[in-house]
Amino acid sequence: MSVNLSGRLLSDESFVDVVMAATRGASGRLCLEITETAVMHDSEAALRMISRFAEAGVSVSLDDYGSGLSSLAYLKRIQADELKIDKAFVMGLDESSRDALLVKSTIDLAHGLGMKVTAEGVETGSALALLRGMGCDMAQGYFIGRPVPLADLIAKLDADAEPGDGAASAVA
Repeated sequence: MSVNLSGRLLSDESFVDVVMAATRGASGRLCLEITETAVMHDSEAALRMISRFAEAGVSVSLDDYGSGLSSLAYLKRIQADELKIDKAFVMGLDESSRDALLVKSTIDLAHGLGMKVTAEGVETGSALALLRGMGCDMAQGYFIGRPVPLADLIAKLDADAEPGDGAASAVA
């Protein structure tokens, strides 16, 4: 399960303590999504808290990467398991060789740092095909699935759990 975490909460040590207590034993089953701007707000505190999560086995995903003031210095220091490329780059893959170059370079960089990569904002089959060719690990967006009511989601997940079905969101 992935949960978005605000920058304000990331710098609140008491909140981090609550998360740590509540997630004991959930190693590998919880991923906290943190935007790059949340890390930049108070970088030392954020990096310290992210390290605590990583040490406890809670996965960390850098969300909306590329939408703010992306910094290689943070990528070098942060203990993240996943990098999510912002939809602003993915949605232009079909028309812009610059976006394609930035996405491919980001995928290669993240993989080199040991992170999985998810592309946000995938809205066409051609974008999904390009991402697949670039080695992107996962994709999310309207092409893959639109928001649905909880009851509909549960029914879809039950149907997808039938033997022989694969995950629709995997890129590779």
